[in-house]
Amino acid sequence: MTINTPIVRTASAKDIEAMGKLFEAAFDEPYGAAAIADLLKPPSAWALIAETSDPEGILPVGFLIGSTAADEAEILSLGVSPGYRRKRVGVALLNFMVHHAKSKGAEKFFLEVAADNAAAIALYGAAGFKRVGLRRNYYKRRGGIFVDALILRRDSI
Repeated sequence: MTINTPIVRTASAKDIEAMGKLFEAAFDEPYGAAAIADLLKPPSAWALIAETSDPEGILPVGFLIGSTAADEAEILSLGVSPGYRRKRVGVALLNFMVHHAKSKGAEKFFLEVAADNAAAIALYGAAGFKRVGLRRNYYKRRGGIFVDALILRRDSI
């Protein structure tokens, strides 16, 4: 499937339902629109949404939820619709996120990623993130299996 270059913009309240659906498609954990809305309640939180056009119109294909405090930004969640992975949606979200968080004063960027998520680890590594820590048994998979989380950091470039 060929897609147009994704367009990333700051998400609004009207995007919460779409982000909830994207989250449920992208991850094992059920985390719908209500949970997304809760993540976005603190004044430090913000969200981005990636969209592309298809024959049906504008289609949301990825999202990023972040938070900024002092000179640090944290990616709380980044998800891409399974049919749009490896099509530069994640790259577009990360690039926009860096500029967005820098505009809010961030100079350091953090995230956690499942240790078994090779594609995401490669994405973040290509974006300059380095491993700085580990959280044992952090993510719960279907079937009750737990997976470690890698803590990654990138300093402003």
